[in-house]
Amino acid sequence: MLKLSYRLADHGWATASLSNGSETFTVSVSYISPALDDLVEATITLLVGEEGAGIWWYTEPGKYQVLFRRTGEVVRLSVVERSKEVFSAENLLLNLAVHVRSQLRQLRHAHGLDGYQTTWRKPFPLRRFGDSAR
Repeated sequence: MLKLSYRLADHGWATASLSNGSETFTVSVSYISPALDDLVEATITLLVGEEGAGIWWYTEPGKYQVLFRRTGEVVRLSVVERSKEVFSAENLLLNLAVHVRSQLRQLRHAHGLDGYQTTWRKPFPLRRFGDSAR
């Protein structure tokens, strides 16, 4: 079962943690990409019926590709570094969407819109999830 945690760290950094029940993958993600926006967008892409999506999490100097593959109502997430899978997990698509929405709510509550923008140097990703992130 995939579990997701996304927290802002120091200015321009966030910590993303993924767990599959037996393993946890944690990475410090740089603000040089819209990492949270991309995660939200990938989740929405799957919710509207696409079978796959992919995003990049930049770690300066490295990067990870996060791939999502939907089969029916189940999503398999794979984290790839230099063509090698370093983490994988599965969950129901609905559960993934609930985890992402929960992290958005938690971030908005903890930092507010202005605090998020100050720390992450990008606006809070409201435009796609709308006010459901409240």
